[in-house]
Amino acid sequence: MNELRVVHNRKNEKITVGYLKRIPQGFLFEYDENYLKNNKKIFFAKSKGNKFINNKMFAFFKSRLPDEKRPDIQEILESYGLKEYDDFELLAKTKGKIMTDNYEFEKMK
Repeated sequence: MNELRVVHNRKNEKITVGYLKRIPQGFLFEYDENYLKNNKKIFFAKSKGNKFINNKMFAFFKSRLPDEKRPDIQEILESYGLKEYDDFELLAKTKGKIMTDNYEFEKMK
């Protein structure tokens, strides 16, 4: 699996924000065109287009994961069926859910 859909849960509907992909250069995030047209809340500046590439996981997404330096990280990984820390796989398993917003990551079918 190399692609996750980023969704915003809003009042009984899931709005597609964009897509996070693992690529040979690292990671690609691409906004959904409908989301850009209809929403003001964005993660990255519109002035730079709607596609963003980074060799590491984007900080906004990485902040949704347990810190890999936690003393209990191996136990956390094992609880999700992972043997090693992998940002992308951990986002897929945890859905990147945090208590302060309604964004989550879904596996692409």
